[in-house]
Amino acid sequence: MAVMDQELSQHVNYATAQSLLDGFGERNRQLEILGQSGASDAALLSKTLGQNSRPLLVVCASQKEAQRLFTDLRFFAPRPTGVALFPHWELGPYDPLTPHPEIEATRIKTLVRLLKGEIEALIIPVRSLMQRVIPRPVLAKLSLTLDLEEEYPRPELLRQLQDLGYQAVPLVEDRGSFAVRGDIIDIFPADAEQPVRIDFYGDLVERMRRFDPTNQRSEPGDLKQLRLIPSRELCLSGAHLDHLLQKLKERCDDLELPRNLREGISDELKEGILAPGRAFLLPFNYPGLESLFDYLPAADLVLNDPPAIEQEIDLFNGEIRSAEKRQIERQLPHPRRQELYLDPSELEDAFTHY
Repeated sequence: MAVMDQELSQHVNYATAQSLLDGFGERNRQLEILGQSGASDAALLSKTLGQNSRPLLVVCASQKEAQRLFTDLRFFAPRPTGVALFPHWELGPYDPLTPHPEIEATRIKTLVRLLKGEIEALIIPVRSLMQRVIPRPVLAKLSLTLDLEEEYPRPELLRQLQDLGYQAVPLVEDRGSFAVRGDIIDIFPADAEQPVRIDFYGDLVERMRRFDPTNQRSEPGDLKQLRLIPSRELCLSGAHLDHLLQKLKERCDDLELPRNLREGISDELKEGILAPGRAFLLPFNYPGLESLFDYLPAADLVLNDPPAIEQEIDLFNGEIRSAEKRQIERQLPHPRRQELYLDPSELEDAFTHY
């Protein structure tokens, strides 16, 4: 495992740095970066991109540091679009809050791109790496495709949009939202830079155009097809909803929680209502969550500032355990921490054998 620190970097020349990079990916599939200043870490990593077919999994200690490295690496990268960020929810474990729609949209978009093999470097804060995610087989099947000049019964279409996590709003401005105005449906796909305006003639898709969310004006050029991916990680429809309700019942029974509490939550979920904190029911939604390592089984691992990462792992693990204890004391339904988060020993094992 190669290590660079500030003191050493003052004495090495470019040839030494290049020899380190040459060894990375050939003899070693892990790289530790320590003590670099400014954007030097991004400049260093950019030289590894495209050297082999394996993507980079770059772990940072914090969301702020991951965002900074993401911005810098996109500047230096030969292909900026190949660099992606997988942000954390920015919530404490089991917090009675809801992830920001933009964050969830970015996470889903990034997972879809990983499935497609479109990412050369994934920048991720360690808290994101410790949180389990929607399974790959499930995500691969969760989508809705709209074709020009095809018919889509309006009630069924609106239900499908809500099942995929799109929120009905008066005016579409943010990802993961849609608005209905007569024979027009505006929708902002979770993986798009611009929203799309769909003109219907009855149930027939007559026209699809992108539009500017700032002034709501349609842009020239028609779309022949629109593929919609989920805008949130929970799926409140079909077999996934049934699975969530069943696992919720089983967990409430295990915790000996009142039946009326569980039924109240179940009724909300059936109506597509996600109250604050319900996002943490994610493990009940699917047969079993996966980790980001499952999405990147053959990547080269980069640890940016290992001591800071180790400190953050310990801190987050302490928060997880304390939060789980509070949920039990307050008699609130919640998944076991092992179902939602990787234990530090699991993370260490993954780092060691990656």
